[in-house]
Amino acid sequence: MSWAARLLVVVIGLTPAIGVAQDEDPSDGAAAGSGESATESESEAETAAESEAESEPESEPESESESESESESEAEAESAGGTPALVPPGGVPPIPGVREPRPVQAPEPEPPPEPIPLPRYSLELRLGVSFPGDFSFDQALAALRYDGVRAAPSVVVGVQVPVLDWLWLGGRLGARGRGWAHPDRDPATLAAGELLATAQARVWLGRVVELGVLVAGGLGWMQVAVRDAATDQAVGRFSLEAILAFKTGPHFAFGPRVGYDFFEWSGVNAYGHGVDVGGFSLGLALEGRE
Repeated sequence: MSWAARLLVVVIGLTPAIGVAQDEDPSDGAAAGSGESATESESEAETAAESEAESEPESEPESESESESESESEAEAESAGGTPALVPPGGVPPIPGVREPRPVQAPEPEPPPEPIPLPRYSLELRLGVSFPGDFSFDQALAALRYDGVRAAPSVVVGVQVPVLDWLWLGGRLGARGRGWAHPDRDPATLAAGELLATAQARVWLGRVVELGVLVAGGLGWMQVAVRDAATDQAVGRFSLEAILAFKTGPHFAFGPRVGYDFFEWSGVNAYGHGVDVGGFSLGLALEGRE
């Protein structure tokens, strides 16, 4: 066979194959291309994941180093003598070794003291002594060899009622006496009693100490006995006294008394002699209050 015939046979055989290739859908190639691009993107994602996995172990040591540095700075602040203080936004960081001043709080005002309650009444027992003057009756007894002591012991009971915070009103009942001894005869005696109305002004110094002044006036009675003869007389009576009291509880108080008692009798006998049972006085009083 000649070469021309052979060429003709080859062309005839290739013609169907060329037609089949032209009849194929061009989208098949695009799909093939997209499949190749998807494969490539998957491989790139795996590569990025592997690189992130490799980079994560490297970041953890950095965070650990940062936490270690923070703990070291806190330890240094504590060793400097203070606890680490938080820095407020926009504030000044604390200075190592210097403690922040604490805010000063003003003390709360003390409540006012409660007022001292007034008792409904007060009972008083007073023991004392007065120092009478040297009157004409004393001189007449001395001429008759009577020897007298110029001191008159006294006992007084009283009651007071507070009508104001500082004013007390009440009364007293008391007794006192004197004597003149004789070497050969019975002693001469003088007995006296008194019934007085009282007014007291008192003030407190704190809650324990009490100061006051007492004014009393009323009626007194005297009886003088010499040998077998006795005579008596009612006389006027006046007293002025300073009070110092110490409160020992809700119901008791005691303290000294200093004052002057006017308690004298003129005209004891026909000779007009006078006698005294008052004078400067000292005493100690005990009060019971309710």
